Amino acid sequence: MKRFLSILSIFALSFGFFACSDDDDPIKDPIVDPTPTPEPEPETENANYTVMLYGCGGGNLDDMMATSLLEALLVDTNDRVRMTGQIKFSAQYQSDPDMQGTIRFLLSDKDSDEEIDYSETLETDLALYDPDNLADFITWSKKMYPADNYILVLWNHGGGWMPNTDMPKTRAVIFDDTMENQAMSIDELVEGVEKSDTHFKMIYYDACLMGMLENYCSLVDIADYALGAAHTTPGIGGNYTSLLELLATDDDFETIMGKYMSESMSLWSIVGYAHDFTLIDLSKMGEVTTVLKDVAEELVASYDDYQQVYDAVLSDENYGVYRYEADYPFFDVVDYVNKLAAYSSNPSLIGYATRLQRAFNEAIVHQELSTTLKTNNQAISLGVTLLQNGMWDNGGYQYLMWDGSVVDIDGEVIGSWGSTGDDTYAQLPFDQATGWSQWLQLNEQEPIGLCLVEPDDEEGDAEGEEGEVVEE
Repeated sequence: MKRFLSILSIFALSFGFFACSDDDDPIKDPIVDPTPTPEPEPETENANYTVMLYGCGGGNLDDMMATSLLEALLVDTNDRVRMTGQIKFSAQYQSDPDMQGTIRFLLSDKDSDEEIDYSETLETDLALYDPDNLADFITWSKKMYPADNYILVLWNHGGGWMPNTDMPKTRAVIFDDTMENQAMSIDELVEGVEKSDTHFKMIYYDACLMGMLENYCSLVDIADYALGAAHTTPGIGGNYTSLLELLATDDDFETIMGKYMSESMSLWSIVGYAHDFTLIDLSKMGEVTTVLKDVAEELVASYDDYQQVYDAVLSDENYGVYRYEADYPFFDVVDYVNKLAAYSSNPSLIGYATRLQRAFNEAIVHQELSTTLKTNNQAISLGVTLLQNGMWDNGGYQYLMWDGSVVDIDGEVIGSWGSTGDDTYAQLPFDQATGWSQWLQLNEQEPIGLCLVEPDDEEGDAEGEEGEVVEE
């Protein structure tokens, strides 16, 4: 355990709040603990909460991951809240014998002489995205630290929801650079949780761009709440000292999370730019999708009559539907419906826009916005995919077509992306509930997006240079 704590401390002191540079490995004098600790006996009494942290360095977030864990160590655990983890350092550090592999650990309670109660090293090539490996970690955590409520934290880079099956960098969350940057898809997450036979109090995405309808609608059967951001998230991520301290209090869960989100955002507004932090009651997503089904059907049915008006609204930069990140087709769904309704004067859409806002007022339990968003009076709901003629812009130089083909900017077919929109997007619970894909294929105008990105970091979830604030 001393070896593990030393590594975490060196990382945090070496990097502070900035991105990893291309310098040589900063770990100069690794400390080896020659006597591994045997696995302790499982706790016999349930805690109120067990927090399970699952993630990796992802190429440039190792220092931030270490900082998050050291924040947790400031609190330790107790009979009300406990914490487990399974993490992996990035590929550049796997040559160091003290940092190799996938590290699984238990935080100690306050009565222990050790801050880490137990740690073991699993294989470096353990695939974090594999549902079986996720299920094994969850099952082990429940055995060692049983609780009345479980929280799963997914920690690393996030990429929202994109359709590609053969381009793993676009697939969701936890981008593992020791496994060719393969990441965990929403389907793999749900499968892993279901295999563990666990219903979570909360799924917490401590990662960028995950606050999307396409993601959250898939979580309804496996968790009560979802916490995350539709924007990029500062590399410092969540405030784990705050989280564990607040979970140890007598406050109800929603009150705890409101305080936690406020305390985290107070730091995000300093080190970041446009950021949101939103807690969703997943039991209320049914009304959101019911209204969006009506919206999608109305947009499709009225397109012949209203296309000119819809296209004019969406192509005019003066209207600017809010876009969460410049390189992804993720737009704010309430802002989108409101602007189509207001400027088209379609009476059906006006009614649906009102109902949609009402549904989100019920679904959003608590929300924190950064100073930039407040200054610009920008309201936030959740992200949704918006496409032109059913094609995803893949980096500005090629398009992924709904039928599975890839075309270049001149419209020439240059290959296949490995699947189709019908076999990916149309299988999502969100689309099954709303039929949103019918509108994605019919719509001929992608909105001109208002995007409040940081002027010096328009790439959003980028690795950055030394001295720049890293985004998850």
